[in-house]
Order: sequence, then C-alpha cells, then structure tokens
Amino acid sequence: MNPLVFSLLPVPSKPPTNVKVVSSTLSSIKVSWGPIPKDGRNGNILGYVVFYREDTSGSWSERDVSGMDVYAKELTGLTSGNLYSVRVAGYTKIGRGTRSPSTRIIVGGSTFT
Repeated sequence: MNPLVFSLLPVPSKPPTNVKVVSSTLSSIKVSWGPIPKDGRNGNILGYVVFYREDTSGSWSERDVSGMDVYAKELTGLTSGNLYSVRVAGYTKIGRGTRSPSTRIIVGGSTFT
C-alpha cells in the first residue's frame, strides 16, 4: 500500500462482518460478529467495542472486547421487553474504526434490522 494512503487511514475503514444479536435471557443479549475484512483493517486489530443503547435513549453505552480473535460479548443487566440498538467497531492502536449498521433487538424477544 502506498505510504501516503496508509497514513490517511490509520483506523479500520470497514466494520466487523456478520453482526448478530440474540436474546440470551430476559435481561441479557449476546452480540457476535466476524472479523473486519483485511482490506479495511488498516493495521493490527487490537479489539472491538460493542455500542448499545435503549431505543428511547440518545446516548450510547459501550463495552470493550480486547483481543483480535474475540468475536462475541454478552451484555447483561438490560431491561426485559425493551428495544435496544447494537453496533460494533474494531480498533487499532490509533483508534476506533467504522461502526457496523445498527441491529435492533427486544430483550427477551425478537431481532430487527
């Protein structure tokens, strides 16, 4: 890759692939995803961040998932029957990259896109 182009893309330019969200219990969900495509990593992936929020809330909460080969996170302490939005992004030593599109789920219920 051209060094100039590399310096302009220090964080992942693509989101993780195949993001899935399933309700595990009445108060938790399991988020899973695949790796960021090689052409969008722009460096070594050090981990991922799972962003989530209750659909009526404007602010995102986040959970760090350290490790380039860890592709799942359980989110606990959620409110049963409430709708949540979830997104995932990878990060390098420079910073966080592009977030995945939102996936919506009702805790204890169904997934929506």
